[in-house]
Amino acid sequence: MLNVPLNELYAVVATGSRGDPTRRIRTRTIEVVAELGPYEVIGEIHGAPASNPLVMVGRRPPWVPLTKAQISYRRGPELVTDERLTLIINRTLARSLHAVDEDAERLTVDAHDALPQVSSRNLDPSEDDDEDRWVDQEPG
Repeated sequence: MLNVPLNELYAVVATGSRGDPTRRIRTRTIEVVAELGPYEVIGEIHGAPASNPLVMVGRRPPWVPLTKAQISYRRGPELVTDERLTLIINRTLARSLHAVDEDAERLTVDAHDALPQVSSRNLDPSEDDDEDRWVDQEPG
């Protein structure tokens, strides 16, 4: 058996049932494109009807589902495109994630800066005294 850590995967294909139809809620979708290593993924991101789903990406867990997804990559000189109903992407490995439609309400998300910064101080494990364990760090 092969074990691959989740933080090393760019995307996974969702399979199986979509769940109980009576529990589904109405969502707003925006078509987005994500650059994930050697892959380009185009698909629809979902969010609450009153919000921009792309803005909400930073408030979600790192694995983001895209529906009606197309993943493209090169196999030698050939461009290969594969379509999936749902592809779950790892936004922490994305170089970029942005809306496809230039006229849409849009926000370009730098996947590495998508989550708000909680603190500009790091824990210094070399210090034994609890009061001195925090070291100031310049925001980068």
